[in-house]
Order: sequence, then structure tokens, then C-alpha cells
Amino acid sequence: MKFTSDHVSAFCAASYDRNPLHIDPEYARRSQFGKPVVFGMAAVLFALGAWANGRTFRLQQIRAVFRKPLFEGEEYHLSIQENGADVVVKFQKGPVDYAVISFSANVEHQPLDGATAPFPRFAPLWEPHDLPDASWQTQRFVLNTAALGQVEAAFGIAEGSMPVHQLASLCWASYHVGMILPGKQALFSELQMTFTAADLHSAEITLELEAANFDERFNRYVLEGKGTGLAHLRIAAFKRPQPVDFPLAAMPAFAEGYLPLQGKVVFISGATRGFGAAMARMAALAGARLALNYRGDASAAESLRSELQAVGAEVQTYAADMADPRAVADMATAISAQFGKLDLIVNNAAPPIRDLQFLEQDNLHIAQFVQQNLAITLETARQLLPLLSKGGQFLHISTKYLAEPVRGFAHYLTAKAAQEALVQALSLESRDHEFIVARLPRILTDQTNLAFDFDPPLHPGEVAREAITALADAQDGENYRVVNLFGVG
Repeated sequence: MKFTSDHVSAFCAASYDRNPLHIDPEYARRSQFGKPVVFGMAAVLFALGAWANGRTFRLQQIRAVFRKPLFEGEEYHLSIQENGADVVVKFQKGPVDYAVISFSANVEHQPLDGATAPFPRFAPLWEPHDLPDASWQTQRFVLNTAALGQVEAAFGIAEGSMPVHQLASLCWASYHVGMILPGKQALFSELQMTFTAADLHSAEITLELEAANFDERFNRYVLEGKGTGLAHLRIAAFKRPQPVDFPLAAMPAFAEGYLPLQGKVVFISGATRGFGAAMARMAALAGARLALNYRGDASAAESLRSELQAVGAEVQTYAADMADPRAVADMATAISAQFGKLDLIVNNAAPPIRDLQFLEQDNLHIAQFVQQNLAITLETARQLLPLLSKGGQFLHISTKYLAEPVRGFAHYLTAKAAQEALVQALSLESRDHEFIVARLPRILTDQTNLAFDFDPPLHPGEVAREAITALADAQDGENYRVVNLFGVG
């Protein structure tokens, strides 16, 4: 099965959960996931609809555990195991469970009593905010019944297929996590609900939250309580950290008077995010003239350009997908017109990197990931090496995982190994240039910015400073070297 935008929009409309992680691509791009995540509770509705297959049912209890994020357009295996009234539904890739929904339900042979009663209209009760006050302990929530047609079309749960207060409870849980606590930085972890046998037919429910605990070790909230038709509820959610931001003021300094890139023209791909942005800031502090590439976020590029110009750096920004031959060729023409020659090329741009086991991916996915990465290096070399001055340097950003492999990154290591091999081969054909592979440790970027981390990543500015310093350590007679920056920090 695949989730589509219809699933996301239907759930968003019914629940009023408008958390930007799920519906705002630009916001989600700066999360560890790199793109919008499907609502966890939308997966619950999909599971219920797939199991019920048009039958009318009443939940007795339900538990949902969200282990890995789900995305639109990706294929998942849907496993449904039924044993009497007990059902387990799993969303899987290979041997990996992404979400597990277990529940007990009574199947009704007739429509639920009162299911055809008219539903009230509703406007949202709350605006999103970061921290609730004491008034949040008792809440009233009304399901947006105007969206029930969308819910039926997307999930196969028709009006009257299940008690409306149970549907409202599931939608409320998502709303509460995504809009109230933790709010904007939420990541749903677990849901448990035990329903009473009361015969209720109201889209309006009242929740009484009896306990709320926050575990600072894991940045995890756990809330418990009860409510309309609910004997007990428990929801758990992580509070994700704010997006990473390392402005110039947070960058480390070079030694006084040390300007290793003074007057040099430096090109950096993927320069508005993560390590690319750290390299841009440190290169500016090192005296470079900068040609900075970005792919999509023009506002971030303009903000970075203004920040660096404020300290006297010469900066131009260029929009281009580094895997697109025409876009990179046009960018190279513009750089040549502005700067003439380049002295340093930093091959940094890369697609988002996800922790995926080999068996979670089919061969095509791995091959496409390798192709995406390799295309960036190929186009960078093909279009920009002709601009590199004699004695100029080509710095390829790689990873220490090629020397110290870790589980869950077979696709990533394959791509990086291919890129390193290409760079070494280029060094044999371009003897007038120096090619350096910098193998970086794990650094703090939007992709590594986790809710909890027992092995915190390093400051990207510290690593960028060491990478720039290492450029000066040329080896006589050699124009290719690998620099390991594992010990930084």
C-alpha cells in the first residue's frame, strides 16, 4: 500500500491537526526526515478501514506504536492478523515494522444505532501554542463531521462504520499531540485507549487528563486520563529539538591573523543547510570570496548571503539542482562571468540520508540513491573542474562510516564509496589540481538533530574549521589524499 495526499488531507480536515511536520514541505525539509511525515493516527484509520473492509465495528481497546516515520508515495507491506476479536495490523518494509496497531473490536452486522443522526458543525477550539497552561487538563473536542466524506473516501470508514465518539477520540489524540503538547515539535510515539461499553453517538467528547510527565532523558511526554466513552487513555510523544542554527556568532575562530582562504574564490554546493552552511561561514571567516549553491530555499540563501556580507565577505548565491546537467551548466556560466576562475570546489550537496536496513529497500531504491549522489559529483566535476585554476583544489565531503561502518546505511556507504572512487579517478586525469576526500565524523545538522541521542554529534563549525585547515597540508608529488577528521572535538 501507499499513503497519498488524500489520506493526509482527509485526516487533517477531520482532526484539525495542522502540525507542520505533516503538511508543510519547507518546515519538514528542516527536520531529521527531510520531507513531510504521514500522521501516525492516519495510519491507524487506514489499518481500521483495511481490516473492517466495509463492516461496522465497535472498538474495545486499541494500542498503536509508531516505530519509524511513514511517508507519502512509499510502498509498505500491510500485514493483518486476526484472532477472534483481537487484531494486529502492521505497516512493514522487509523485516522492519514501521507501525504496529493492535486492537480488540466487536463486529456489528447492522449499522450502529443513531449512526444516521445529523452531526453538528464545528470550528477549531484552540490555536496551536508551545506550552499549555492549567486549563488544558479538561478539554472539549468535536470531530469535524463535515470531513467525514473525505474520511470515507480515503480510509473506507463510512459515517456510522464505528461509533463517532471513538473516531473523535482517535482524532483528538493526534490534535492534542500535534497542536498542544508537545505541539509543533511533536513526534507521536504511542497510543493506548480502553473504551467503555456506553452507547454514545456524539461527535463531541470531553477529556480529563489526570497525569502528564516529561522524561528529560528522552524528551518524551506521557499523558494519561479518561474521557467520553474512554475508561483510560495514554498517549506518548517525543518533543523534537528546534531546527539547528549555527550563525556566525556560534562559529569557532581561526587563530588571530590566520586567513587560509584569503582572496580565494570558493564554490560550495548545498551551502544553505547543515555542513554546507558551516563551511560557508567558516570560509568567509577565512577570507574567501564565495560562490554558494542552493537547490530550493531562496529565503535561506538570501539570509546566509546577507549574514556573510555583513562581515565584509563577497558572496553570490546560485540556485541549481546539482544533479541537473542543464542547471549546473547555467550556474557554471554565471560563476565564470562573476568570478572568472575558482580556487576551491567543495562538493558537499547530497540528498537526505535515512537509516534504512538493506532489507527495507528494494534494489531499485538503493540504485536510485546511489545514482542521485553520484550524479551530483559527476555534474560538479564535469561543469566546474574547467573553472578550477591550476593548483586549485577539489574537496569532496565524505563520511567516516567508510572506515567505521554502521548498521542501517548500506545504501549510503555504497553511494559514498562510488563517489570516493570517482574522485580518485579524476585525480589521475587532472594532474594540475589537487583532490581531497574529507571523511567527516557525525555532526549536528537538521538530519542528525534527534529528540534524544546517547552519542551527541559534533559542532559542524569545528569540523569545517579542521577541513579548511587541512587544505593547506598538501603532499609533495601527490594530488589525491584522504583526510580523516574523526578526532575533531
